[in-house]
Amino acid sequence: MNFKLKEIVPTPKPLTGFSGVTEMTLGSIKLLVMAKEVTKIVDFSVVDYPAIYNVIMGTPWIHTMKAVPSIYHLGIKFPTQNGTAVIWGSQKQSRLCLLAKHKLRQITTTLMVKPKQPKTT
Repeated sequence: MNFKLKEIVPTPKPLTGFSGVTEMTLGSIKLLVMAKEVTKIVDFSVVDYPAIYNVIMGTPWIHTMKAVPSIYHLGIKFPTQNGTAVIWGSQKQSRLCLLAKHKLRQITTTLMVKPKQPKTT
């Protein structure tokens, strides 16, 4: 993402991932998020961890947007000045994301487990 480290407010807090592992955040940052025609300022926790996505839009954003998510339909609806807007997900993209996550996990696990070999001359 395109922001400077000095924009991060250094307030570390524990963050538990989907795998159950708890990591400390680097802090938080406020960013403008535009969804269809609605723009809101959202507070994000910043982590230094390899991931296949840039952000996770969680409960604070859903609440700010007054949105109604549907996991079953892979969509989210929210009010706008011109009625109701809908953002649809893609099952194909979700699957590709899941496969990429597994590949990334294999790479990072391999890098962590493999000890560096001393150079022999």
